[in-house]
Amino acid sequence: KLARRLLFDKSANDEHERSILTKLKQQCGGQFTSKMEGMVTDLTVARDHQTKFEEFVADHPESNPGVDLAVTVLTTGFWPTYKTFDINLPSEMVR
Repeated sequence: KLARRLLFDKSANDEHERSILTKLKQQCGGQFTSKMEGMVTDLTVARDHQTKFEEFVADHPESNPGVDLAVTVLTTGFWPTYKTFDINLPSEMVR
């Protein structure tokens, strides 16, 4: 449930998630919460990268891809696995 809440931006806020993880860590130990902490950290880093990308595009309009682009890079070991899908990107996106 944490993965879905984080990926679909349904979390109340990051501080709330971290507070819950801190309490869980105190009760259950760091090994129990390490992957969950990694998920929260992944999304914090991804948001920072997205903000920097948007600032770059705003400062360099010639680099604007002409589409709304949001990329979230996740660390494989932290997240549950899901079925993979092959996608065919439009030619405009393949460069």
